[in-house]
Amino acid sequence: MKYRLSNLKLSKKLNQPFINTVRHASASLGLWESNMTNEVRHKIEEHWKDKILSQKSDSSGGEKYYVLSMFPYPSGSLHMGHVRVYAISDAVSRFHRLKGRDVIHPMGWDAFGLPAENAALERKIDPQEWTESNISNMKAQLKTLGCDFDWDCELATCHPEYYRWTQELFLKLFDRGLAYQKQSFVNWDPVDETVLADEQVDQNGNSWRSGAKVQKKLLKQWFIRTTAFAKSLMSGLDDPMLKEWRDIIKIQKHWIGECTGTSMDFKLVTDLSGKPDSFNVWTDRPEFIEHAKFVAVSKDNFLAKSRIKDFNDPELETVFLDATVINPRTKP
Repeated sequence: MKYRLSNLKLSKKLNQPFINTVRHASASLGLWESNMTNEVRHKIEEHWKDKILSQKSDSSGGEKYYVLSMFPYPSGSLHMGHVRVYAISDAVSRFHRLKGRDVIHPMGWDAFGLPAENAALERKIDPQEWTESNISNMKAQLKTLGCDFDWDCELATCHPEYYRWTQELFLKLFDRGLAYQKQSFVNWDPVDETVLADEQVDQNGNSWRSGAKVQKKLLKQWFIRTTAFAKSLMSGLDDPMLKEWRDIIKIQKHWIGECTGTSMDFKLVTDLSGKPDSFNVWTDRPEFIEHAKFVAVSKDNFLAKSRIKDFNDPELETVFLDATVINPRTKP
């Protein structure tokens, strides 16, 4: 480093600020070798922080590249999991900037919904005040980390400027028949009073958040008709570009399911209380549905659970349930 510095001094093409920068780098290396205390580390970081963040290359004419990391929930403070994730996206972003690409590396806040409301209720604070305060604190912490986020692209999902677009998207889906309402059983958390996905219920049937015993509750709710795109979604997972994502592909294919059949709603007739109005049936031979004589359900179906008390009885291979469905092709 000393040899290179002496040569830099002789160069007429290099300006004094750049030479000073190299001097600081040399001094930093010397400190590292001699007395690198935490105090010294902090001083070095403070000295270089603004300079590093101001060194974004002007690559507006280069190939566009998008680096997106998961937006954090504004819980109030960062933890090492945040540091791990954003250090990775920062390194990826800087790498592609150095390659001359026009990189956008935004940051946002997953700030809308039940967790924010519950946290605010516990503290007797308005949810907006609580959320905005947390965002401000965590933003300051992220800036201390020195990540090269494009803060002019910052967004928060609780702001009207953001969720107006999710509302507009929903209306477009509704206009095209891709958003609809129907009754369905859901996982209900009686403490948080909210619906849970299957992944949010542990192996003992308890809520992952509140720990309450999850109930099955019949609710009329909104659905998105993703089945209309099942075949294209499934074929898209065979893209060679995704070859390194084998585990994710397996999960996604399981979620999408087979694309060799169709499902339709049969009206349900039974004296069982708290039942849905219809019963969804899947078949790989829809052309023969008008000739159907019966509908089979698994022992885990709500109709079976309401009628059969002992699932472990080996004698119970087939049981006729006191319930009827009306074939949509041959309505009486």
